[in-house]
Amino acid sequence: GALRFPVAEFAQSTPVSLLDLLYQWEEMAGVPIDASPLDGDPTAIDKLKQNVTLELTDTTLGEILAKLLAQAGLRYESAPNGVRLYFVDPS
Repeated sequence: GALRFPVAEFAQSTPVSLLDLLYQWEEMAGVPIDASPLDGDPTAIDKLKQNVTLELTDTTLGEILAKLLAQAGLRYESAPNGVRLYFVDPS
């Protein structure tokens, strides 16, 4: 699927909000992102507005998404209609 789509280089060296990059990722991948599992948690919007940077080469769309989300303590799971966002379970 789209998450395994190869990407030669992804570079976002200037900090921008995770939310902005998620919109960009959605357009690139053509895969909808469902953040509804985060609903009701007051920290969710702060995590999504957190500034992130990322530079990867020889990567995939899935790895880009995973690395972006990890910076905000989030993760994704594939769903029938796209991907769903979740908090990383505290270990």
